[in-house]
Formats: sequence, C-alpha cells, structure tokens
Amino acid sequence: MTALLLSFMVLYGGEAAPAARSAVDVSKDWLTACARHDGAALRQLSIFPLVVEGFQFNERPEKNVCDRVPGMTRDPKTSEIRVSAETEAEFEAMSACVLADNASSEWIKGSSEGSFVGRARLLKSPAQAGRRLARYRKKLLPIAKTRAFVEAVTSQDGITLTALVVLGRTPSGSLGVESVHIDFLFQE
Repeated sequence: MTALLLSFMVLYGGEAAPAARSAVDVSKDWLTACARHDGAALRQLSIFPLVVEGFQFNERPEKNVCDRVPGMTRDPKTSEIRVSAETEAEFEAMSACVLADNASSEWIKGSSEGSFVGRARLLKSPAQAGRRLARYRKKLLPIAKTRAFVEAVTSQDGITLTALVVLGRTPSGSLGVESVHIDFLFQE
C-alpha cells in the first residue's frame, strides 16, 4: 500500500490528482473562453480537428478575418459560417474568425465575474437536442455512442444563443471540445 501511495504522489508531483471535469463544465468553460476572446483557453479546451459552425461575422466585408481561414464556408441564405482547424497549427486563423463574432459575448453578458450565464445540460444523444438545434442532429447521430453532447442556452436582450457542444477524449483521457454547433434567434 505504501508503494502504491508513493508512486501516486510521484506521478502527480506530491499533489492531489486533478479532478476529472464534467462535460457540462468543459462546455461552459469553452463558451466562456469564446465570450472572453481567450484564444489560449479555447486551444487548451479543444481537441483537433475542431469545427465551429452556425455563427456570423457582423463587420464590414473588407475586415472579414474569416475569409482567410482555409475551408471556411458561409451559408448564402443565413450568412452562417463554418470553420475548422485540423491541427493546432491551423487554430490561430480559425479562432480569429470565431472570436470576431460579437454575439459570443452573450454567453457571459450580465455576469460580474465574466462567467457563463445560461443553462447547460448533458444529453444522452444529439437526438435529444432542442428544436433550435434539429438541423445538426442527423450528421451527429453516427458518433453518438463515442462522444458526449451538451446543449447550452442563453437568452438576453432579444437574442437567444443555443449551442450543441460535442466533446471527445484526449489521449490522456480528459474531455475536450471537438465541435460546437450554434443557433441564433433574434427576437424583435
């Protein structure tokens, strides 16, 4: 028993092992980092390849940092953007595009600590996602048994943001965000 305890302490530098983070906590942290424009935290919480879709760039076209992201697509009807980074090396250009979306600040709006504001719930499958996320269900069903899914919602000032966050396991076994699928509802 002593040898086991000693080896445990050596592995963790004499400190307690870090607690496993829940899928809901990792999702909230990712959305909070996005709202704070904290690219370093986003990178740390992400798994590659990483996909983010359903957001919009609301600045003048000549300032559009999203046009510089290889493989970026924009829905001609809704102007929603889809970007991905296959590796960490591609993350910087992709994150600049994602962070340019001014609506992402809604995830922390009204919080004096700059922390997540809204609701988040763990789903058993993407099929359980709310109707605002129905368009993403079909393509995510094939990975339902090997991933964790979290639905997050915040509603403020006439804007409702809903996100379906897909989490996978890193090589070390911790959870990381591998895709985020967003829906905006603007109420007049």
